Amino acid sequence: MSKEKVKKEEKEVETTERVIDNIQNNPEEKNELSEVEILKKIILEEKDKYLRALAESENVRKRYEIETISKKNLGIASFISEILDPLELLDRELRREVEDPTLKNYLIGFKMINDMLFKKMMDNGLLTIDEKDVLFDPLIHEALEKESDLSKKNGTVLEVLSKGYKYKSYLVKPAKVKVNEWEDKEDGKDK
Repeated sequence: MSKEKVKKEEKEVETTERVIDNIQNNPEEKNELSEVEILKKIILEEKDKYLRALAESENVRKRYEIETISKKNLGIASFISEILDPLELLDRELRREVEDPTLKNYLIGFKMINDMLFKKMMDNGLLTIDEKDVLFDPLIHEALEKESDLSKKNGTVLEVLSKGYKYKSYLVKPAKVKVNEWEDKEDGKDK
């Protein structure tokens, strides 16, 4: 138990003892209050302490639960990060065109398995980052190239060169993108 909790409990015990002592040592108050009223007062104070302790234990339980889920999700995101590159390489190879019919049949089967793996990961919280024509976000994008297209807004993602992935709130892999970047010039000066 932490020192703060021990001090808090000691203070609560002292408060209850002080109320009892005050009632016992103050005959006027004792005469005014019957023993039943005194006991009711003590019970209310004890009930209040009990409810506070119950609320604190519920808060601790909720914090532990949130922390456990967060650690689990971080572990899963880390695992996905480890297997993502090999899965993407496999996916790229499976999408190649081949002439041999026997090899083509094998590749179709492997592609189905690969697609099932990605679908299961997506069903369990994996999100792809592959939108273009959105504003560049350094938290989820990595700019590899830039191009100047005056017809589009400055800082817009023109092309996704490699998909990015998020698992729940964790960035697993940033999307590698080509960004629109151009300068406004007026009278030879940058705006």
